[in-house]
Amino acid sequence: MAPAIELRCPACTEIVVRCRRFRWTVGRPIEECPKCRTLVGRPSSHEWDLLGPGGKVSWIADLSTPFLVVGLVPALAYWVLVFRDGRGDLGVLVTLLCAGLTILALLPLSRALRAIRRSRARMADPMYRARLLEFGRRTPSVGRS
Repeated sequence: MAPAIELRCPACTEIVVRCRRFRWTVGRPIEECPKCRTLVGRPSSHEWDLLGPGGKVSWIADLSTPFLVVGLVPALAYWVLVFRDGRGDLGVLVTLLCAGLTILALLPLSRALRAIRRSRARMADPMYRARLLEFGRRTPSVGRS
């Protein structure tokens, strides 16, 4: 599968990052070119502490939505195959619904907490915050292909 976006260094045109899809992530908003050490912006990445409340909720919802949809499949299958014909038990249907949603909603939680922990560790470094501030004063260039 070809990458949807390639971030190139504005100075030497070296490919710095390849992304398969453009989704909001909590991560490094800047990358350093391995060839010439120029800072290149990542438009879809943000640090957790720099996101507003709406951005935080949106990121967590985006991360959890696929798992929540998969959590509905066992209950939906039970409803279609058994309960709709009148042979099923309402308690089993509710249990499948609640268990599927709970278990699969907790799966992305560890990934989110790990990303937030790494973001806060980066933001604890004063040199990193200074680089972010310096980069924010310039206009980041993004090369798309």
